[in-house]
Amino acid sequence: VTLVPAFPFLDFSGLVDLQDPNDGSGRLFAVEQGGTIRSFQNNEASSTSDSLLDISSRIASGGERGLLGLAIDPLFRRNHFVYLNYTR
Repeated sequence: VTLVPAFPFLDFSGLVDLQDPNDGSGRLFAVEQGGTIRSFQNNEASSTSDSLLDISSRIASGGERGLLGLAIDPLFRRNHFVYLNYTR
């Protein structure tokens, strides 16, 4: 077995979740435990990501605390709702 980085030109801090919003945009959402969600194109050559959400000032982080997960609403294309799992 050989492990190969899926996105070798991107760097995330405390990545805990990776989601496809299935909205036709070709992007992925990367959830970082420190309280940020970044968006980037689902392409091995991607080298930049955009801040989608930053709740770092609202959470307690460290250990098993922080922004822990993301669920994307089935109607995301229309309503742009996401649901977060985090500790305060």
